[in-house]
Order: sequence, then structure tokens, then C-alpha cells
Amino acid sequence: MRRAPSAAAASLLRSAARPGRRAQPAPAQWQSLDWTELLIARGWLDRSELAAAGTRVQAEALELLSSALTYPVTAAAALVSLLPRTDGECSVYVVGARAEASLPAHVWSEARQLLGCEALSLSFCGPKAPVPSPIPNRDTHLQLLHPPKGQLFHESVLGQKLLNSTSTEADDATVDSRSHDAAIPDAFLCFNPGFGHPGWERAWEPTLRAMLNSRRPMLLSALGPHDAEHDQAFWRSHVHIGTNTHNFGMLQSPVYVPNPWASLVDTGASDGGPTSRANALVALISVEHGRDV
Repeated sequence: MRRAPSAAAASLLRSAARPGRRAQPAPAQWQSLDWTELLIARGWLDRSELAAAGTRVQAEALELLSSALTYPVTAAAALVSLLPRTDGECSVYVVGARAEASLPAHVWSEARQLLGCEALSLSFCGPKAPVPSPIPNRDTHLQLLHPPKGQLFHESVLGQKLLNSTSTEADDATVDSRSHDAAIPDAFLCFNPGFGHPGWERAWEPTLRAMLNSRRPMLLSALGPHDAEHDQAFWRSHVHIGTNTHNFGMLQSPVYVPNPWASLVDTGASDGGPTSRANALVALISVEHGRDV
């Protein structure tokens, strides 16, 4: 269980983390920064206040901010690589959503601003998606959509249509232009999905099949090497690796690499288990070309 922030760390974060904070423009080369420099550049931390704080308070502030911002920043970094352009309107489905679905809009707005897109639409879908944040959305260019609580993606309107269509049919922008719920997004994000978690296979197999049938790119993340190995084993068992099944091309097992925007909070260390950090590793899947990117 994560302890409550100290008074010093809370004071350091209070002014920067409020919904109405005045964010600095995203640096053009923001992906070359580290957490500290990005948080300062984006106005989440004040350089002089951070420098005046003790080492322990600095670390605590970075951990707290990274534990929330890992989701929008990881998403932005992935979408820059996965999409041909991000300066227009962008729509994304977060499948298997959990804690990230409850993040307030001003946190998710970070993804839109780092991408530099005109508008960003995020749909959260998953049986463990919590109640949305009650904090008002002040970003008129950001839309956060929460389908019925407890809904599995393959049971949604879009999921059902993708399961019943071929990958060729799914090449159209939508499978039903009359319904927003049936619009195929530009990309899918699966944050720490736990594909290989015992007992979850029945839910993930049709969901993964529906996502692959969309021929849209995907971000997969894992809590650490152990988690990634289980997910790779699931992928090998449920996706026909090295074949042209579903017209996906030569699909390969996901290759996970360290994520510079992983959460700095290690929840595994507190209970003596292996390292466990949200989005510690990431794999980018370009389904259209059937390969990792």
C-alpha cells in the first residue's frame, strides 16, 4: 500500500498539479528529456522549489507525479511512433482500462498537448474501469468517454462488429458511420493488460482478436520482465505467429523494451516481490504491417 505524501511533497505539488495550472508549451524534443526535466518544462514542477527541497522530498514528488502521468506521457510517446501524423484529430481506445480511467482530464490533457493534436478522444473500456473523476474537464479539445461499467471490449458495439467482420472490411474508417460507438479508433492502448494472468484468457482472447481485426496499431505495456513474459506466452498461444491468418501479415510476438516514461513507484518492492512499475516495459505493434515498430 502506498503511503500518503508527506506535507513537504504535498506543498511542492499543490500549485503545479491543480487543474487550472498554466502549462508551458511542450518542448519540440520532449522525448529526449527525463522525468525531472519534462515535469519542469511542462509546469508540473517549479525548478527553484524543487532544488530547495530535500532529496527525499524531490524523489517523493517525482514518484507521485510519474505514477499518474506515466499513462498520458507513455501514450503520447507511443502514438508519435505508431501514427503517420498526430497534428489533427486523434481517437484512441484504452482497452482493459483500470486506474487510468479515473485520472482527471487535466492529467490526460498532457497527452493531447505533447502530441500537438487539435483534438483527442479517449474511450475507456474494461470490467475494472473505476468511476470517472468528478473533476471537470476544462480542455475543450479533449474528450473522455466511459462506456457502461464492466463492459468487455469484445462485447461492445465496436468489438462485436470487428469480431464479425474481416480485416479487409475493417479497413474503412468506421464499421458503422451512424454510430460513434462503432467508430474504429486510430490506435488501441493496453496498459499493463495482464494477458497471461491465469483466468483472464477467456476475456482477452476475443478482445485481442477484435483489436487485431481492426488493423489498427497497438501499444502494450507490462509491469516488468515477468509480466511481459506471461503476456508474450499468451500472444504466442492465441495469435498465429508467422502465418497470414486474418490477413494480418507475418505477426510477431511482441518485443518489450524499457519505457523511459514508466512510473517511478515500485509496488513490488514493498511486498518483497519482483519489480513492478506501471508501464515499465512497452511493445508497439503495427498490425497493418504485422510487425513490431
